[in-house]
Amino acid sequence: MSVARAAGRRRSAALCAALVLVAHDAHADRWLVENTIEARLESNDNVNLVPNSPGIVNTVSLSTNLNASRQVESAATRASLAATALHQQGPGSEDRIDGQLGISQSLVDLRNTWSGALTYSQDFNNLVQTADVAVARGRRRQLVLAGSWSYALSERLNAGIQVSFDRTGYGVAGANDFDDARLSANTSWLMSEIDSISASASHTRYRTLDGSSDATTDDVGIGWSRALSERGSASLTVGAYHTVNSFLRQRLACPLPLPFCTSGLVPFIVVVDKVDHPATGFEFSASYRHQMDERSAVQVSAASQQSPTGAGGIVTSETLSASATRALSPTVDSLLSYAYSRQTAPGGAFVYSPAQQHLALSLSRRLAPDLSVSARYEFTRGDASRTSGSAHSNAIGVGLAYAWPRVERTH
Repeated sequence: MSVARAAGRRRSAALCAALVLVAHDAHADRWLVENTIEARLESNDNVNLVPNSPGIVNTVSLSTNLNASRQVESAATRASLAATALHQQGPGSEDRIDGQLGISQSLVDLRNTWSGALTYSQDFNNLVQTADVAVARGRRRQLVLAGSWSYALSERLNAGIQVSFDRTGYGVAGANDFDDARLSANTSWLMSEIDSISASASHTRYRTLDGSSDATTDDVGIGWSRALSERGSASLTVGAYHTVNSFLRQRLACPLPLPFCTSGLVPFIVVVDKVDHPATGFEFSASYRHQMDERSAVQVSAASQQSPTGAGGIVTSETLSASATRALSPTVDSLLSYAYSRQTAPGGAFVYSPAQQHLALSLSRRLAPDLSVSARYEFTRGDASRTSGSAHSNAIGVGLAYAWPRVERTH
C-alpha cells in the first residue's frame, strides 16, 4: 500500500510540474530577430523612364532587411527596417537612400483584437505594382498611421472598423503632396471550412497640402473567398463608389457691366471658385493562386479601385499582376512576373490616362543555407505620361544575399 501511495504522490507531483510548465509556456515571452543583407550591381538604359534617355546608368546598392518581434499570450510587437543605399554613375545619376521603417502593436483577448501601426517610407516611385504612375519617377516619401479593432460575434462571424491616415510628398516637379484619411467598417462570415463572405463600407477624404484640390469617396463592397483545393485559392470583391473631385479654378470677371472691361475703362479681376467633378461607378478586385506541384506555383490578381494620386485628385487605379515560380533544382529557383498599372480620373477631372507595364525574369541559386546569388532582367514601358509620350527601359542586375543567423529567445 505504501508503494502505491508513493507512486501516486510521484504521479501527482509530475502532473503539477506539467501544469506549471504549461502555464509558464502560455505566458512565455518570445523574442525573434532576423536580418538579411544584399549587395547588388545593376545597369539600366533609362533609369528615369523618359522618352529620350540620356544614357546608361550603373548602380551599386547595399540593402539590409531587419525584423524584430516580441510576442506574449495576448500581445505582439513588431518592428522592421528595410534600407537601401544606392550609388549611381552615368548621365543624370543621383545617389540616394530608399527604405521603410515600421512598428506595429496588437492586443488580443477572447473576442477582441486591437492593432495599430506606424510606417514611414521613401522610394523612387519606380515599382509598377505600387507606383503612382500619374507622377514621374523621383523621390516619394510616405507616412502612414493605421489602427483597427475587430470583434468576434461568434466562432464564424466577425466585425470590425479600421482608420488610416496617409501623408505623401514628392520630390518631382508638378506633383502635389497630399493627405488621405480613411474610415471603414467590415464584417466577415466563415460559411464553411473553405468558403467565406464579407461586406464593407468606407469613407475617404483627400486633400492636397497646397489647398488646390480635395475629394471625397464613399464606397461599399461584398467579397467572397474560397479554398478551391489544398493547392488553390480564389477571392473576388465587387462594389460601387461615388467620388467628388473638387478643384480651385481661376477665371477673369468684370466688377461692372462687361462693356466697361472690354473697352478698357475698368480692368478685369481674377476670381477663384471651386469646380466639382462627381462620378459614380463600379470597382472590383480578384485573385487566384495555385500550387501546381511541389516545384511550381502561379498567381494572378486584378483590380479596379479608387486611389489617391500626386496628380491632384482621386483616380481609378486599374492594376493587373501575374507571376510564376518554379524550382529548377533543389538549389535553383526561377521567377517570371508581369505587372500593369493605369490611372484614369473619374468625372473628366483629368484628360490623360498614364499607364506602365513591367516584365521581370530572375534566377537565384543557394550557395549555402544562408548565402545566395541572383540574376535579374527587367523591362518597363510607360505610356502617355503626364508631361511626355511613351518611354521604355531595360535593366540587368546581379546580387549576393546573406541571411544572418536567426536569433530566437523564449523567457
